[in-house]
Amino acid sequence: MPWKKPPLTLVWYGLARQGASLYPTYHELEDGVTLATGDGVQLFLTIRPSAYLYVLHQTAAGEFALWWPAETHGFNAMAEEGRVQTLPSRGRVYTMEVARGTEAIYIIAARKPINTVDKLTRELRWLFVTTQALAADVPPSRIREIVPRNLEWEVDLADPNPVAVVDQRVPIATTVKAIGALRKSEEQWVSTAEGGTYVVQAEQLYGKDVIARVIRVHRTISRDESE
Repeated sequence: MPWKKPPLTLVWYGLARQGASLYPTYHELEDGVTLATGDGVQLFLTIRPSAYLYVLHQTAAGEFALWWPAETHGFNAMAEEGRVQTLPSRGRVYTMEVARGTEAIYIIAARKPINTVDKLTRELRWLFVTTQALAADVPPSRIREIVPRNLEWEVDLADPNPVAVVDQRVPIATTVKAIGALRKSEEQWVSTAEGGTYVVQAEQLYGKDVIARVIRVHRTISRDESE
C-alpha cells in the first residue's frame, strides 16, 4: 500500500474575559460570544503532527491583526507537535478595542508555511474563496478556472476537506465556519491570571493539508449595551 500522511489535527479551546476590572469574569470562548470594549480573549492550541499555525483577528471593518506568528520573532509559524500554544501568553489576554458589529478570529493550520503578511492575506482570501465555492456546490472545473495556480494553500478539488458553514457572513470567510472535519474533544481545565479555574469544551478539527476555524464574535461598546 502507498504511504499515507497522517491527518492534520488541531485541538483548540479558549476563554472570553468580560470586564476590565481587577475581578473580571470568564466564560468559554465559543461562536457568537459577545465582547464589549476592554473585554479579552485567550486561546489554547495544540497541533499534530508539527505544522504551521496562523491566528488572525478580523475587525468589524474587515481589517486584520496578526496574533500569531509574531513578526518581531522572524514570522516563525512552526508549532511543535503536542505542545499547547497559549496566546497571547500565560496570564494575558488579547484586549478588545472599541468596536460594534461582527468580528472574527481565524485559526489556520497548514503543512506549508507562508512567510509574509501580504502573502498570508492573499493565500487566506483564495483559501476561503475556494472553500466557499465548494460549499455552494460550484463545479470543481469552474473553480479551477478562477483560482491562481501558484498558491501554497491549494485546495484538493478532487477530494476536498469537509466545509462547515453558518448563516452570518464576515469579510474573507463569508459564511465558512470550518475547513476540515469538526467534532468535540475532551474538556480542559484552564487557570486564569487571577487564580480562577474554569472547565471549557475543547474542539478538534482535522483534515488534509490546510484546516481552518473561524470564530465569530459579536462586539458592543459597553456591557450595558449587550444586556
